[in-house]
Amino acid sequence: MPRRYRRHCWYFTDRWNAYTNVLPRWRHCPYLKGEGQTSIVEASNCSLRQRCGMLVRKSCSFSKSLAIHTARIKIVIDNYTLTLN
Repeated sequence: MPRRYRRHCWYFTDRWNAYTNVLPRWRHCPYLKGEGQTSIVEASNCSLRQRCGMLVRKSCSFSKSLAIHTARIKIVIDNYTLTLN
């Protein structure tokens, strides 16, 4: 993750203990499941999985090239962002 994002962001997570070892405490906002604070991120992740099938299964669309994966993910995110506006 780019440094400027890490400096100016908040991390909304559930209360899984592993996050406390990785995320800075002053930027971490843990919530209980069901409070709805992580639903936007989970919806975005679901959309990414649905629109970019090569992330969830090996199939004919699976590529061994990291550059191809990166390019396809960028295209999916750009298209998803355009649908939000």
